Amino acid sequence: GHGAIYLPPQVEAAIKSYLSLSVLSRLSAESSGWVGELRCVTVLFVNLQGISAGHKKFHHLSLHRAVCGMQRVIFKFEGTVRQLLVDDKGTVLIAVFGVPPLSHADDAVRGVRAAMGIQKELCGQNVLHTIGVTTGNVYCGWVGGPKRKEYAIVGDIVNLSARLMKAAGEFGILCDRETFDRCSGALHFEALPPIRVKGKSAPVAVFCPSQRAVDEMLLLEEPASVIGFHEEKAVLTLKVSNVALGRGDQRGGGLLVIEGEPGSGKSALIGFVVNLAINAEVDVLCEVASLMHADERFFFWRRMLLRLLRCSGGASQQQVETRVRELNLDESKLSLLNPILDTRFSESKKTRKLSGDELQNCMLQCIMELIAAAFAQNPTQLIIFENFTCMDEESRIITEEVARSVPHLPVIVTTLPLEPQHPFALMNPAIKRVCGLLPLRPMGMHEVELLIRSHLHASHVSDDVIHLLRDRAGGNPRFTMEIAQSLLDASVIEKDSEGRLFVPRSSVPQQAALPQSLLADLQSRLDALDPAQQLLLKLASVVSHADGLIDFPLLAYLFSQYFGNLPLARHFNMLLQKDLLRECSEELVHKFSNKSVEHACYNLMLVEQRQNIHLHCADYFRRELASTEGSTRARINTMQAFSRMLSHETAAGGIQGGTASAQEVSGAQSLQGASPTEPCSDARGSDDTRGSVNARDSMAAVVCEGGQALRGTGENGGGRGHGADGSGCGERGQWGTQRPRGLWRGSWRPPLPVAVPQSSLTSAGRAEAEAGGGGGGGWGGGVRPGGGTGAPP
Repeated sequence: GHGAIYLPPQVEAAIKSYLSLSVLSRLSAESSGWVGELRCVTVLFVNLQGISAGHKKFHHLSLHRAVCGMQRVIFKFEGTVRQLLVDDKGTVLIAVFGVPPLSHADDAVRGVRAAMGIQKELCGQNVLHTIGVTTGNVYCGWVGGPKRKEYAIVGDIVNLSARLMKAAGEFGILCDRETFDRCSGALHFEALPPIRVKGKSAPVAVFCPSQRAVDEMLLLEEPASVIGFHEEKAVLTLKVSNVALGRGDQRGGGLLVIEGEPGSGKSALIGFVVNLAINAEVDVLCEVASLMHADERFFFWRRMLLRLLRCSGGASQQQVETRVRELNLDESKLSLLNPILDTRFSESKKTRKLSGDELQNCMLQCIMELIAAAFAQNPTQLIIFENFTCMDEESRIITEEVARSVPHLPVIVTTLPLEPQHPFALMNPAIKRVCGLLPLRPMGMHEVELLIRSHLHASHVSDDVIHLLRDRAGGNPRFTMEIAQSLLDASVIEKDSEGRLFVPRSSVPQQAALPQSLLADLQSRLDALDPAQQLLLKLASVVSHADGLIDFPLLAYLFSQYFGNLPLARHFNMLLQKDLLRECSEELVHKFSNKSVEHACYNLMLVEQRQNIHLHCADYFRRELASTEGSTRARINTMQAFSRMLSHETAAGGIQGGTASAQEVSGAQSLQGASPTEPCSDARGSDDTRGSVNARDSMAAVVCEGGQALRGTGENGGGRGHGADGSGCGERGQWGTQRPRGLWRGSWRPPLPVAVPQSSLTSAGRAEAEAGGGGGGGWGGGVRPGGGTGAPP
C-alpha cells in the first residue's frame, strides 16, 4: 500500500527486536487500529545515579551492564521495558507490567518483585539507584502521527511513579497504596509516613517492600467453608481415606489433577484435602509453585525430595548424602542426583560415559527410584503441588514421569486449564491414561445462595440478587464473593436490619464497577487470546443486548469490516471452547458466559473505537431495512432489534431514562405519524459522556427511517386498538412475541422486542394496561410518553 516499506527477512527480524510485543502481536494480526486500550498496569521507574552522560565517571559499558541486568529481571517476571531515557532526573529506565500480550492477574506482585530483583542486581554492580512502583488505570497505545509513532503508557500513575522514584532516597523502593493493596498477603511491606509530591494536593501514602522472605505455606480453609463441590469432595475424601489405609494401588495412589480457572475453588479444595489428611494422620507434603523460582532447575522437586528424605531445609550436604545411601540405591548412579539434590556423589565409569538424551533419561530414572524408595518407608504420605503452570521445566517433567513410573505415589496437582498443544499439558493422552482429572464446574444457583449467605452473613438472599451474581460471575466462587461485596459497597444490593439481601428498586446494576482484582484476572485471560479473538469479543461486547444475547450475522458483518476474509468460524469456535461465549437454544444466537467478561471487554476500548463499531452497525441495519421485503412486521422487527442494541449500549454507559428510552418510544411514535426527526433530537439531547454523538445520530436516523416508512401501517398484535394514547378496548393485545420466519436474508431472526418502559405511562394508562383493556398491545396500537399501552402477556 501507499507508504509501505518492503524489507529483506533478516532486516525485518532485526527491526522487530526494537518493537514491543504489544505492537508486534497487533501488527501480525493486521489489527494495528486496535492497539489503543484502557487497562490497569503496574509501572516501575528506576533511576540510575552516577550513570549518566554528563557524569564524570560515566562509561557506556557500565550503563550496558546495568540495563542488561535490569532487562533480565524484568523479563523473568514477564514485564516490558517501556523506555530508557536521560533527562533532568538522570538515567531512568521505565518498565511496565500488564500490557498485552503479557498481562497477569498478579502484575502488581510481579512488579514489586521485579523492583526487588533490580535492587539486588544493581547493588551487586555497585550502582546507586531509587525505584518507584505504582498501579492503576492508564491509556496504552499509539502516540504520534502516521509517519512517526510509538507505543506509550499515559496516565496519572506514570507521573506518580516518577515522583516516588525521586523521593525513595534511603528506602530504595517506594510503592503507592494501590500496589500495596494488590500485593496484600503475597509480600511484606513497611508502612511509611505519607509524603507530599508534585501534582498531588494531599499527602500520598507510601510503602516500602521488605526483603524478609514471604511464607508461601498454604492458607488452610476449614472444610465447612468449601461450599458445593459435592462430587469433587467425595473423590478427594476417598483418595485421602485410601492413603490413610496405606493402599499402594490406584485407589490411594496415582496422580490426580484438579483443573479450573482462577478463582474456581482449587485452593479451597486443597485446604479441604489438607484438613482431611491431618485428621486421618496422613503426612502432607505441599509445595506452592510461584514464578519467583520458575527459572531455577528442579526447584520444586528438590524441596519435595528433601522432605521425602526427612531432611530439613537446613540439612547439610553430608546429612542428605547419608540419608540417600540409607535407601540402598545403586551406588554407581548416585552422582546423577547431584544436580537436583546439590550433593557431591562421586562419578562412576558408567555415569562418565553418559551424555545428551541418554544422560537425561538415566537421571530421570534414578530420581524415580529415589522417590519410590523414600515413599516405601512411609506409605501414608500425600504430595500436593499447587500452580502446576508456574513450575520450572524440569519439575514439570518429573511430575509427568511420576504419573507413569510411580503410579502408587499419591500426588494431587492443581492447574489452570492448559491448551492441548502445551508441551507439559497434563491433558495429553499419554498422561490422561495414568491420572485422574477433576475439572471444576461453575456453581449453581443454590450454591451461589449458600456462598453469599456465608460470605455476607445474610439470613436470606433474594432471587434477584442470586441471578445478578450468577450472571455477573458465571458461577466462579471467588468472583462471586468479590462482586457481591462490590455491589453491596455500591448500594446496588442492600441488606436490611434482619440480614436479608435484596436489589432495591432504584438500583442500577450496570453502574457498579467490577472489582479491580477481578478485572485483572479477566484482562490476563483476554490477553492470552489471539488478537482476532480479542477483537471479536470487543465487537460482541458493544452489540450485545441487555439480556446478553449476540446475533451472529451482525457480529460476522462487523468482523468482516475489520478483518476482511479472515475465517470467522475458527476464532468463534475457540471462544466457545474457552467458555468465553456460549450457544443459546435459539439458532445463531449466542451470549457471553457471564456479564463480567462482557464488561471487561467493553471497558478495554476507547470511545472512538466504540463509535466506529456503532457506525458499522448503522450501515448494517440500513442494508437490512433496504433489503427487507414482504411483511411489514419484518421491518418493524428490524427497528426493534436495533433499539435493543441502543438500549444495552446506553445501559452500559450508566445512563438513566435517556437515549435508550427515547429511541424505543420515538421509534414507535413514528409509526403513528410523529416527526421522523424526533429520535435524532432525543439522541443529541441525551447523549452520554462518552461523546458518541455522531454514532448515535446515525443510529437514530435508521430508526426514524424505518418508522417513517411504516407510519400508520403497524400490525396490531392480536387486539383491536384505537385512540392516540392507545387506550383501546377489547381483548388484550399480544406483545409482538411471534417473530416472522423466513423473511430475513440468511437465517438471522431478530431478538424479542423491548417493552416500553413503564415510567413512560400515565397512571390511567398503566391501570388500563394492567386491567388488560389496552387494545394496542402490539406496535400498531400507538405508544408515546404519557400514553397507555397493552400489558405484556
